[in-house]
Amino acid sequence: MRNTILESIGLLIGRLALGVYFAMAGWAKITVAGGVSVFADQNMGAALENLPEAFARPFLLCLPFVELVAGVALVLGLLTRVVGLLIAAMLVSFILGMTGLTHLGGGPFHENVVFLALALLFFFCGAGRYALDGRAAIKKARVEARGA
Repeated sequence: MRNTILESIGLLIGRLALGVYFAMAGWAKITVAGGVSVFADQNMGAALENLPEAFARPFLLCLPFVELVAGVALVLGLLTRVVGLLIAAMLVSFILGMTGLTHLGGGPFHENVVFLALALLFFFCGAGRYALDGRAAIKKARVEARGA
């Protein structure tokens, strides 16, 4: 099903917001003084509460790079459904392992719950027209139309 122009603009705005957020979060962890290992060391205690030691450190060392790549892919609209599911899985791990559902600052719930809903939107709806995925779908439809 093709998205309307307004739907595609809405999906683009959402992709940009969530994609830039994840890309910047990953970049900040990569470029922190001391690099990714500092991020891993700082979060190891919390990770060990929910993950086995053999998995916790590799998870923390890979996380910033996955966040960065997933964020950039979402901004570009590349493999959007897969990236939406990947980001949703990361957010579920953050919610279960670190933040919980409620926000300590007094909000009704943690912002990761909103981000999770947005990631699932991309999993279920795709990228819209204004994305590399959308461009590939349009090109494929034109080729199929010529062949029919």
